[in-house]
Order: sequence, then C-alpha cells, then structure tokens
Amino acid sequence: MSQTTNNRRERPCRIRARERHATKAKLRGLRFLVVTFCLEIPVRMRTVFLGVVVVGIAACVDQPARVVAPPPRSEQTAQPTPALGQQWMPVGTKVPVGTDLVAPPEPYSLARDGPAGAPSVAPNAGPSDAGAVAGHHAPAQGLAQTPGSGFPPPPDQADRGWWLMQATQAWYGVYSLHDIGTNVSFAGIPGTPYLYAPTLLAPGDACIEMTMAHFGYPTMHQLWAWDWCHGPFQYGTQGAYWDLTSSNFQSNYVRTYNYRPTIAVSIVTPNTGHTAGQCWYMNIYNYNLGGYEQLYSSCGYSVTGLGSFGWSMWEEHYLTTDTYCPGVAPVGAAVLSFANPSTSGWSAITSFPSDYATLYTGSVCWQPGGGYIFQTPVPGAADGSWRALTLRF
Repeated sequence: MSQTTNNRRERPCRIRARERHATKAKLRGLRFLVVTFCLEIPVRMRTVFLGVVVVGIAACVDQPARVVAPPPRSEQTAQPTPALGQQWMPVGTKVPVGTDLVAPPEPYSLARDGPAGAPSVAPNAGPSDAGAVAGHHAPAQGLAQTPGSGFPPPPDQADRGWWLMQATQAWYGVYSLHDIGTNVSFAGIPGTPYLYAPTLLAPGDACIEMTMAHFGYPTMHQLWAWDWCHGPFQYGTQGAYWDLTSSNFQSNYVRTYNYRPTIAVSIVTPNTGHTAGQCWYMNIYNYNLGGYEQLYSSCGYSVTGLGSFGWSMWEEHYLTTDTYCPGVAPVGAAVLSFANPSTSGWSAITSFPSDYATLYTGSVCWQPGGGYIFQTPVPGAADGSWRALTLRF
C-alpha cells in the first residue's frame, strides 16, 4: 500500500484530532472567562450565569432531538410561577403518604379552585389546654418588648420573626408552608413554657391567625385557628384546633418539604380592594384529595390592637429569660407569599421589602453568643423562608 493512500486515510483522523484539540482549548478559555466573570458578579447571580453557560455549551453538542408531550394537569408535579421565581405543584396533584414534595402546593385561588371543601379531619371537640390558651391571650404582642428576668419569665420574652404590612398594596391574604414541629420537647426545662411557632396572621386586619401550639409534659402539638375578630380586645379567642400528631391529620395534610414535615396553609379574604371588616378563610391543602379544604372562617374587625399589622413568627411564653435560653427543636416557615391584588396571584413577600420588617424583642437569646439563630433565607427552601435555630449543643 502506498504512502499516499495511508495519508489519505489518516487525514480525516488528524482533522478530527485537531478539531478536538481546538474544542478543548476553547472550553479551557471559556472556563477561564467563567471563573473570571464569576469573581466580578454578585453571589446571587452566579448560579443563573453558570446555568446559562452550561446550557450554551450543551447546545453545541450534537444530540438526537427528543419531543416529550406535556402531561395532563392532574399528572404534573410542578410548573413555573414567575412571581416567585420557583416551581409550584399544581392544585389537583395528589401526593401519597411517605412521598416528599418536589415543590410546594400552588396557593389557593377562589377563581381557579372554587370554594374550598369541608375539612376531611374535623376539629377536636372540647377546649384545648387552658394554660396554653391563657398564654396566647397575653396581650404582649406589641411592636417593642423589654426583656425581663427570673421565673416565670414574661410572655413574648424572645419572639422573633417578621411583621407583615400593607405598605405598598392591600394584600388580601398570606400563604406559607409551616413546620409542624412535633419534635419540639420541653423535657428538662423549668416552669410551664409555651411555644407558638410558627404563627401566621395576614396583614390588613385579618380575622384568623394560624398557630402551631406546643406545650405540656409530655409535649402536645396542636394546630390552632385563633380568632382575632371575636373575644376581648388584644386577646381574641381560640376558634378551633386539631391534633398535629393524629395519624388521620398527618395522612391528609402533612408532607415533607426540604426535609421537614409541613402543612400548606393560606389565610385569605375576597379581593375587593380593602380587607378590614371582611370575612376571612383559613384553608389547608389535602394531599390525599389534591385540593384545598376550609378549616375555619371568621368575619368582622380585628381586636389585636396592632392596626393592620400581621406576622409570621416564633412566639414563646414563659420559656426564656434574659439569662436563660433553653434548647428546643428548630421550627420555621417557608414560601411566605402575599395574595397580590394587582395580579390576583401570589407574590413572595421578599419581593416587597417595604411590606415586611424584622420582628425582634431584643432578647439576648438571639444576640451573638445567645445560642439562637434566626436563619433566612433557609438553604434549599424557596424565597420567603425562615427557621428558628434554637437547638443548642
């Protein structure tokens, strides 16, 4: 065989080798540019930029085309929602017991979903713990608190969270995924402590506060619908409650999100342009049915004494002092969102910095060295998330 023939057969291989070498050189240069550029841009933008670069590189590689028809709505697991910059699990999606959420349930919409159904799990009969109810009555939810000392400590000694306001728009509801906190325990803690966390009250004179109440020895865990449009001024009254440890409750309403057992709740009023003096509705997502159910409703004017302020907070009574910060299991809230009157949709509260503010009583427990940390944002969770890291080591 002649040398000329060999050269002809080898030429395509050499060309391909040169092409591969050139491609590698380009990628090395591109990698250098990516690293250099990442040093010059804010941290929050780096993920977006790198995602664009990866997509651009992938587009240069020849791949067979693949067309996948979108599944029916009932089979979808998530869809983009520009207002939150994240994924929602569409209403109508059922989630079997033991299956983790890949996305939070899409918030309730009266126009889209129709009236929420009756609850599959009836509220508990009879009164809740008298001491826990009396503790929540304490009218110490003002805008500023002064730490006390000794036992029993004052109520709201170490509250922490966010105030919610209607500074820019007349938000007509609020949505959240709440840790159920059934691992909270007061074993070994002196006194009779109560922890209401997380709690949720929409801004705009809302009638209903959604409260996760933890109390007693052994510790009990309940979901409360606290009615702020009935009862004494600055006290309100307990409207209804559910046992968070009930297997029936957990089967219907509890699923794991970001490694935490949670419930998805919304507190809304019709979008009429004003919210005071209206009827409010507390809804919860039922994962077995794939839709929202109405747990409680109340109409009237708020008696909180705090005007149109709402909140999402870690609220404690008789738990800490100015020298004592006991360790309890962390709890928090995720995907806090406002019902937006301009769009009739939902927007992350963190998109409107004038409409939420730090709720902090000045407790030493949350100061450096105090042992507690208010974490926000929460790694792995969507915008509008916080967690009270209160488990001391």
